[in-house]
Amino acid sequence: MEKNNRNFSTTDIYDVIAWLRFPLAVAVVLLHTMILDRPINGNIYIIDSAYPYFADFVYIVKNCIGGLAVPLFFFFSGFLFFSNVENISLQTYKVKLRKRLHSLVIPYFLWNSFYLLFVLILGLIIPQWLTYQKSPLNMDLRDVFLAFWDLNNGLTPLWFIRDLILINLFTPIIYLFCKKLSYLSFFIVCIVFLLGWYVYIPSVFSRSMCLYIMGAWFSINRMDIVSTLFKYRILFLVFYFSSVILDYIGIKCPFNNYLIYNAMIVSGMFFVIALVASMNKYGYLRRNKLLEESSFFIYVSHMFIIHLLVKVWMLIVPINTYSLCMAQIIIPIIVSYICVGFYYVLKKQMPTVLKIFVGGR
Repeated sequence: MEKNNRNFSTTDIYDVIAWLRFPLAVAVVLLHTMILDRPINGNIYIIDSAYPYFADFVYIVKNCIGGLAVPLFFFFSGFLFFSNVENISLQTYKVKLRKRLHSLVIPYFLWNSFYLLFVLILGLIIPQWLTYQKSPLNMDLRDVFLAFWDLNNGLTPLWFIRDLILINLFTPIIYLFCKKLSYLSFFIVCIVFLLGWYVYIPSVFSRSMCLYIMGAWFSINRMDIVSTLFKYRILFLVFYFSSVILDYIGIKCPFNNYLIYNAMIVSGMFFVIALVASMNKYGYLRRNKLLEESSFFIYVSHMFIIHLLVKVWMLIVPINTYSLCMAQIIIPIIVSYICVGFYYVLKKQMPTVLKIFVGGR
């Protein structure tokens, strides 16, 4: 018999967030597993047009499944910032920002600096592997600054951390917006996001802000996320798969090019939360402390090894559509578990250093 949404408790969302940390981290690794049109020792082995079915597979796996990962991270970040916050006083604001200094700002600069050092050493040892990356030896001061801002020559996944740092500065405004306007604020943010109006806002984090505010809204207005979303799970599922199909076949909304894809993101996010909450309630899911703890480490460290594994796979495994599809799924999983292994060793041997690098997580 199906359980009613009232059987969910307000704390179930924390179990959902905890369980999803590792799968979402793996999904981010999947997004960064670049196989198509990537040079290996100067030669392009996998040309997009040569394997059209694989190209279609990559599009669906990355855009329609992996594409939900970072939006969910922003949604959860917004929710967690305002969790148990009755009023965003100046003191509360200072405490929250002080915590984010350790959990976001310090890891941001540490990991980016470490990555630039890694690229420098790699460039000296195997320069032909720096296909898209500029060595710090060839950077001027502007390049170094941009490596910590737009991250083109830095650790690319850190853009999520950068945006969170910036968004957190505006949390008092976000609180007042969600509190004073209530349901209207959620409607406004959803419209801005769905229609892609954020592209006209001159800011690097405007799209991220919309997703963050969606999560914050539930927390600020004391709404039970799981119970609310579970009621409409079938509707979200229908919207999600319909949007996936329309996006895949290239159909665009006649009056807005962003609507279908962004509808896929929002409906997919909400369906995933409802689905995981339901599976957890029925006892189908088991939490793994090591995987949960290492999720941030996976997020920031996978770029150090993923390109090496892709190169090795392409050189030793016969190239065909089937093997390429396998690579797109298996490589992110292997990389993620290698990162978990490194995390486990560092936790045992260098716990203090690890704690600093992962922001005390």
